[in-house]
Amino acid sequence: DPENSQVVGMVGISALPTGGADQKSYSTLGGWQVMVSSYSEHKEEAIAFAKFRAGEYAQTLMAKKLSHTPSLKALYQDEDRY
Repeated sequence: DPENSQVVGMVGISALPTGGADQKSYSTLGGWQVMVSSYSEHKEEAIAFAKFRAGEYAQTLMAKKLSHTPSLKALYQDEDRY
């Protein structure tokens, strides 16, 4: 709504950057920014969580409960998961 929005004229859409000889662009799926800080006092636990979150069980759960799109291709092939 241009009359109520504070971002009218400040937001745009662009194609993803290209690379290589074919000049095609590619998007990515998933990830959800799970990382381990170098300042973490619990690196082992954080790494264990990141591995869990990247696994099939957690990605299936998050897809069902939060509508997060999985990054694992196999999860799109298994009709029983959804």
